[in-house]
Amino acid sequence: MTDYFGVRIGGTRIEFKDGEVLEAKAEQNDDLLQLVLSEGKGDVRKLGGFEIGMNPEIMEPIGYSVWDSKSYGDVTLWIGDNTLIGGENKASLSWGFMVVRPVVTLDGRIMLEERGFMIP
Repeated sequence: MTDYFGVRIGGTRIEFKDGEVLEAKAEQNDDLLQLVLSEGKGDVRKLGGFEIGMNPEIMEPIGYSVWDSKSYGDVTLWIGDNTLIGGENKASLSWGFMVVRPVVTLDGRIMLEERGFMIP
């Protein structure tokens, strides 16, 4: 889930390949998602950041991104500009997406599922 200038974009699925958005779809306001991705300037389609929330005191997002990004076992990812955190992506936006209870895989192995960490 995310929003763009107060317009909620929900049910979002983004597929990445080599760190770049290959395909993106949203169940709610897909037209706005497509517009932003097509009209953005620079590295707007590149993955800018990926954060796994690790605070066990925060178990549910409340709609405040600074708080929600810490929600235990949930993920926030950004596309676009990441120069403020030392990255190399230069884009007209840095856009965050919250993923509640994701399944995170690495090299085909599940690392996070239903807020349970499976670290070998």
